[in-house]
Amino acid sequence: MYRHILIPLENGDADETILGHIKPLARMTGAKLLLVHVADGWVARNF
Repeated sequence: MYRHILIPLENGDADETILGHIKPLARMTGAKLLLVHVADGWVARNF
């Protein structure tokens, strides 16, 4: 069904919740997880 799943992460509390839902789906479908760190605002401009 899925071959790749793109997951945007922001180094926040929601990241673990999202991964907790996505990892079982990836295991069931054999999909690879592609993790992308997303920075917004000041962090993105000054990295």
